[in-house]
Amino acid sequence: MALAKGQRFKPRMTGRIPVLVPVELQQAGNRWRGVAVDLSLGGISIVAENSIDTGEKVTIFFSLVDGIDLQAQVEVTHSSLQEVESRGRIPVIGLTFITMSEGNREKLQEYINEFRYYPQTFRPSKLSGHLREKNLKKAAILLDRLR
Repeated sequence: MALAKGQRFKPRMTGRIPVLVPVELQQAGNRWRGVAVDLSLGGISIVAENSIDTGEKVTIFFSLVDGIDLQAQVEVTHSSLQEVESRGRIPVIGLTFITMSEGNREKLQEYINEFRYYPQTFRPSKLSGHLREKNLKKAAILLDRLR
């Protein structure tokens, strides 16, 4: 749904931004890869090698620009297979941050604020569904390259 002329974009309370960031997940000694497609202070959505059941708790590791390495405990809030053009059905998982150090939370907030400051990077006036679909496709391609 396009925004009407004069209508303002209303971001989520935690400022969700589109990203393409490789991530690693760990649970009970098992590790697997994924690619983040959006990020906020509250959580992260990823395309993953494997699906994870809702309610599961895992540790996530990822790096942002300028050497910002983050680690957090997350809980799976939703997990589904989504059809992505020319890639088939891929696992898309929504994760909510449970625990993150205060230092990491501050780094993440600064990154999100800086990202949203630059309008050429973040264009909320475009269709958010279209951007998400495009990001899912790019994430699936990147995940294939990481394997």
